[in-house]
Amino acid sequence: MIRPSKDKDRKCRDLFEPDDNGHEPTKTLCDTATLSETSKKLPTDSRDEKVQIDIPLSENARKVLRRRYLKKNEHGEVVETPVQMFRRVAHFVASADALYDSSADVEKTEAIFFSLMANLEFLPNSPTLMNAGRKLGQLSACFVLPVDDSMESIFEAVKH
Repeated sequence: MIRPSKDKDRKCRDLFEPDDNGHEPTKTLCDTATLSETSKKLPTDSRDEKVQIDIPLSENARKVLRRRYLKKNEHGEVVETPVQMFRRVAHFVASADALYDSSADVEKTEAIFFSLMANLEFLPNSPTLMNAGRKLGQLSACFVLPVDDSMESIFEAVKH
């Protein structure tokens, strides 16, 4: 659960609780007035293809996404937009909730996670952006292997 910010300049609230009027919470951490000029609130239904979402990315960021993160077809042509990538990642990551809680509101978690990424308030690591919702599905950036402090143990670990 995300707690309100202690920063007096940011009027943040808990993402999972209704506001004082009983309305569903917004899907970003802070009220619109406290977000930077480039950060925008996203619609509640961020999966609606008809909704135009403008992610505040620089041209350099878009170039890096095209070269390294966005899906490509068998000819190496980019077949995914940054918004589609964020949707893919949010859907895959949120779907893990159902594995541990059959009553989890996966769509709500997906919408919150998508909004955090699209507002550039949080971005997961590179393997998550590249692999979530794809064949490999590898989200970890590193692995820990049991290795003793000896050359034999090191070389034995490398074999596996």
